[in-house]
Amino acid sequence: MGKVNNVPGFMPKKARTSFLLFFMLLSVLIAQTAIAQTEVIYVTPPWTGSPSSTVYICEGGSVTVSVQNSTLNHLYKLMITAPFNETLGDLTGTGETISFSPYTFTDAGTFTLFVGDMSDVNPMLTFYVNVVDDPVAPVMAKDPGQAAVCAGTDVSATVTTAGSGGVPACNDIYEYSTNSGSTWSAYTPGTAISTTGLSGTDIVQIRSSRADAEGRG
Repeated sequence: MGKVNNVPGFMPKKARTSFLLFFMLLSVLIAQTAIAQTEVIYVTPPWTGSPSSTVYICEGGSVTVSVQNSTLNHLYKLMITAPFNETLGDLTGTGETISFSPYTFTDAGTFTLFVGDMSDVNPMLTFYVNVVDDPVAPVMAKDPGQAAVCAGTDVSATVTTAGSGGVPACNDIYEYSTNSGSTWSAYTPGTAISTTGLSGTDIVQIRSSRADAEGRG
């Protein structure tokens, strides 16, 4: 997934009328939960003419490189060549798919990796890993802004700061719930949510997140 923000909700308020009203506690949730993603890159020898490829991940994400149809007893090497030189692993071909250990990227930047069959004249296959800043969920403000509302009062939330960061396909996502978070529906910021007939604690919740269609940041 991407990121989610949490803001304190409304506190209960007594009705100032002589008849009974139901009260509800409204909270606006803007979660911030980051899940480190893992990308798997499959390469299949021979690699002559194979184009370079680019993978996007967030800081803290990892990349696993797997060689399909590896040649029996051939030595395969995985390296980073930019912005520094480092051997990430050596594997011996089995005739089947072999996988290097996942490599975790802790800093943003563009990294050049290659994997090659060191026992053959086949060229190295180069690919790039773009490590981008972690996504930041949109910041929202609830309306009305007081700590409590009575049933029948429309509530809403507006965006004060748009989301940012994450992989190129990231989008800001808004959802709301009227049953304490049991189910969620798409929400358009600024849209009024009716509280008529609702009562209880944390009944209405609004949340924002930032992720791509696969739930990645």
